This record gives sequence, structure tokens and C-alpha cells, in this order.
Amino acid sequence: MLTKLHNRACNFTGTAEDEDALVRLAIQISQLRNIQSRLQHLLGKSAFSRELYQRICALCNPELAFGTFVRMMRILPDSRSLQIMCTPGPTSTLHQSDSDFQEGERGPRPSPKDDPLLPQTSIVTSQPWTIVPSKRMNNFTAAVEPVENPTNDMFLQARGYLSPADRNLGLLQLQPEAKQQALLLLSALIQRQNPYPNWPGYYEFGYVACSDDKETNMLGGLYHSMLTNPECGTRAEIFEELWRALATNSLARLIESCGYLDSLRSTLPTLERFLNTPKNQRPSVWRLVQYVRDRDNTDDPIPELCKDYGFAHCNHNRDNIRVLKNIYRTILEKTHPSELHTACYRGELVAFAERLGVRIEPQYRRLMQNTHGYSM
Repeated sequence: MLTKLHNRACNFTGTAEDEDALVRLAIQISQLRNIQSRLQHLLGKSAFSRELYQRICALCNPELAFGTFVRMMRILPDSRSLQIMCTPGPTSTLHQSDSDFQEGERGPRPSPKDDPLLPQTSIVTSQPWTIVPSKRMNNFTAAVEPVENPTNDMFLQARGYLSPADRNLGLLQLQPEAKQQALLLLSALIQRQNPYPNWPGYYEFGYVACSDDKETNMLGGLYHSMLTNPECGTRAEIFEELWRALATNSLARLIESCGYLDSLRSTLPTLERFLNTPKNQRPSVWRLVQYVRDRDNTDDPIPELCKDYGFAHCNHNRDNIRVLKNIYRTILEKTHPSELHTACYRGELVAFAERLGVRIEPQYRRLMQNTHGYSM
């Protein structure tokens, strides 16, 4: 790729086509995993590799600016003009987390029409959520093929649920924060999608309590059914009830008032307990579940995970964080989070993993020590 970049730079003619191809190639290189350290090892000259990395990142600036402008105009749909003030500054570099993606995971630059408005989401591949009871169990399954909606803006479709006073506000202008999270959930559900683990609502709305994709789709179907069922109230009423329930930790009571609690208990038994537990009393293992499912994230986790599950021993080393996340991912594939929570509380994480048959290399055993006590 470096050779290809060199050839394109040498043969650059100044045309828009050449410029676009150069930017796209620079973006592909910047998205390679650990590209900055790999350049240093490859070239053997730290100063030169650092400057080369900075210049590659500078080539990405048009793409980054383009995406920023599109997202800003979508978040502030009532803006009629945009004033841009440009000042010279030092060459910027991408945040390290921006390069922690596998090669080829990102496609070509999206158009403004297709640019995602929400945090990264996982598309539900099952049938859409026209909800009917199943003959075998009271779960949530699909009934019809999705109808393509000519309105492609997620927020635009969801704004009909807002009160008239809120409909002209941008997402970040909505207060309290629970209202923002509820609108994001609604926007995803309208598109037959579930939130991705890197979104706060994945934790707040209880998706961490789902053990697999089937349960995740059931939970998405439950929320979708609540928000679209006329018996639960008008769109504005049920939306206000949703964000207020989130803010007051009473989502389970809202689900019960809409008549879905029996189905919840039979299909998602862990969820009710999770939702009924005050946020400051929930075991940190649920935050671990969210962090582990956010596969590409190698940033330092929240302090509770650093203390309880040994991420503090990683010393900000992304490779160690990735290894430790993979260990916990394997453990959680073999056991319920509550069992892992118990082992954490007893300070027996390594022994617990070995009992499950999870092999831990000797050099990584120290990462799983939580000798400083348990936070929650």
C-alpha cells in the first residue's frame, strides 16, 4: 500500500479524480491496525515514520471534514447556512482508536444520503418487527417484509414522536440526556436495527442482559411493539413515558403497564432483574459484557473494569487490552455473567477461567488479578 501511495503521489496530475483516489488510499492506510507503530518497525526511522504517518493523516482531512459537516447538518436539520472558519494549525493525526480496525472493514465514502446518523449499529437480519405472538412461545417474531420508506433520515422519521417544542431541536439540545437516548433507540428501531454495543443505550436499555442474537432481536421487538402499539398511547405519550422510565430506572414497570411483562419473563428472564436494579448497584460485569461485545474498542475501559477485571494491569497497552478482552469473551461464551461476577468478587478469575477450560498464557495471568478489591 505504501508503494501504491508513492506511485499515486508521483503521478498526481491535480485532477479531482486523482485527488479523490489519493485521499481514499490514505484513508485505507490510516485504518490499518496499529499502523503508526507498524510504520516505525517497517521503516526503522522513528522521525521519518512519524512524519509520514502525520502526512497520511493530513490527506484524510477532506474525508473527515466531509463526514463532520454531513453529521452536523443532520443533527441540526433546521440550519440554513453554515459558516466555516479555517485557521492554519499543526498537522493533525488520527486518534489511535481510529486505526484499530481490521483492513477492509470500512467501505467507500458514503454519500450524505447514506451517511449513518446514529452510532454504529448492527443490522437485524431477521424479519422486521411487526409483532405477533408465536404459537410456540410468547416471543417476538416478524410478520411481513419491511416496506421501504422514502424518508431515509432516521431522525426525521423519529421526530414525529417528539413534543412540538422539541421537534426543531438538535439531538444534543434535547434535555434530559434520557430523552436523547430514547430518540436514538427509536431511530434505530424504525430502521429495523438494534443499537451497537458502543452506544450507551445498549447498556441503558438492557441489551447487555441478552445472551445471543435471538434474545437481542426479541428485546428490540419488545421496544418496537411498545412504541408502535396504539393501546400504549399516542406516539408522543409513549415516547415521553419511555424516556421518563429510563431516567427514573422504571423501564420494567413501563413494560408491565404495556402488557409485555409476562412475555419478558418467559423469554428474557435476566432482563427484568437487570432493569429493576438501581444503576449504581448493578454489578460491573454488565459493563464488561458491553465492553467485550464492542470488539474493535481497545481504549481503556471505565475505572470499575480497570479495578475489578484487571484492565489496570494493561497499562494502556492496546495489545494487552485486546488479549484480555478475548479471554473474557471466551469465558462469557461458556458461562453466565453472574457466575463470572461471583468469581470476580472472590478474586478467583484465573482459577474460574481454567475450570471452564479457557487457556490463559502464563504472561497474561497477571492481567486478571484484582487484588485491590471489588468496586460493585
